[in-house]
Amino acid sequence: MPEPLGEDLTGVAYIEVSARRLAARKATEELELFKTLPNVDAARVDMAKRTFMHWEESAATVLEHLDKEAEVDRHTLRRRQAKALSRIAAVEVLREMVDAGVLSPAVAERAEARVSAEIDQSGT
Repeated sequence: MPEPLGEDLTGVAYIEVSARRLAARKATEELELFKTLPNVDAARVDMAKRTFMHWEESAATVLEHLDKEAEVDRHTLRRRQAKALSRIAAVEVLREMVDAGVLSPAVAERAEARVSAEIDQSGT
């Protein structure tokens, strides 16, 4: 996940909670693959999935709470969520490219910073 940009604590909260929600959703999806492996207890996989689903729901609740607590309009809140998810997605793709050997870690790190800054400045 990219480092938080700026000192807007509400924006930082959106980034952190959005990342937790996305990570929980992806973990839930990926856990389903374990059921295809031999000698895997499907009930344990389902139990693990329920835990991650709970974490995703918890993050969604926090996002709803931030929507109600923040003293900005709903359009601004949605823009913050979109920016946070865009940063997370961009960084994830860059890191996957490093893992695949397509990019060096140094190039990916510079690209993460540049993309995050561009996303942060967009639509302000």
